Amino acid sequence: MMKRLLIAGILAWKSGAAMAGPYEDGKAAYNRGDYATAFKLWLPLAEQGDATAQYNIGVMYSKGRGVPRDYVYVFAYRWFNLAAAQATRKRHTTVTLSPSS
Repeated sequence: MMKRLLIAGILAWKSGAAMAGPYEDGKAAYNRGDYATAFKLWLPLAEQGDATAQYNIGVMYSKGRGVPRDYVYVFAYRWFNLAAAQATRKRHTTVTLSPSS
């Protein structure tokens, strides 16, 4: 019985990638050069407001990784601006919620 639990634990630990979320899966795909998969995984996150995914989509458009290169930077700037707006909102929220000294 104990041996089975140990084996199950080792298998669960080894399959950590299967437990990763879409962002982590996208990062792994990007790092191995599978840009189309990374884009497919990150775009829904970016559209839902994930600032890191928005920035990554902007980088992909600016470098032409998995998408046609955006020489005018219309698409890249769109995603960079959305990511910056998210960061600004978080900073303002943090400042607003912090106690005054």
